[in-house]
Amino acid sequence: MTLDRRALLRRWALAAGLAVALGGAQPAHAQLDANTRAVLAYGLTLQRLEACAAALQDVATWMKQHPQEASAMRSQPWSDTTLQGSAARLEKVPAIKAVLDKHALSGLDFALGPLALTTSYTVVMAARQGVVMPADRVNATAVATIQAHLVRVEQLMPTVYANLRRLRGEPP
Repeated sequence: MTLDRRALLRRWALAAGLAVALGGAQPAHAQLDANTRAVLAYGLTLQRLEACAAALQDVATWMKQHPQEASAMRSQPWSDTTLQGSAARLEKVPAIKAVLDKHALSGLDFALGPLALTTSYTVVMAARQGVVMPADRVNATAVATIQAHLVRVEQLMPTVYANLRRLRGEPP
C-alpha cells in the first residue's frame, strides 16, 4: 500500500470510527443501541482479527466462484438488521458456515470483527492526534490489540476492507 493510500485509509477510518464511537451528538450518558454495545464489548484479539481476515478472503473467493448463489444471498430481504440477525443469516448459508467453522469463528465474530477493527483503529489514530474518546465509547480490549499490533493491523486492513466490499457486491 502506498503512503497516500495509507493516509487516505487512516482518514476514512478516523471519520467513520468517530461517527460510530461518538454516536452522533448524543451525550456520553445516552443509551447505546444493542449493536454499538456489542461492538464495544467484542474481545478483538490479533488471532481473531487474522481469522476474520482469512474468513473474509475465503467467503469472497466462494462468492466469486458461485456468483448465482452469492447474488441470491445478497438479494434476500433483511428482516432482522441486528448483528445477531446478520450472524444467524450468514450461518444459514452452508458454504459460509463451513468457512466460519474452518477459521473457528461464529457468525457474530465475522460481523463484529471488522466493526471492532474500524472503531478501535479510529480511537488509536484519534489519540495520536490528541483526541480522547469518552470511556463508554471505547472498546479497551480492541484498542489494546490495535496498539500492540499496529503494523500487522495496518497490513490486514486493506484486504479486510476490499473483501467486505466484494461481499456487498461492490468492486474492491
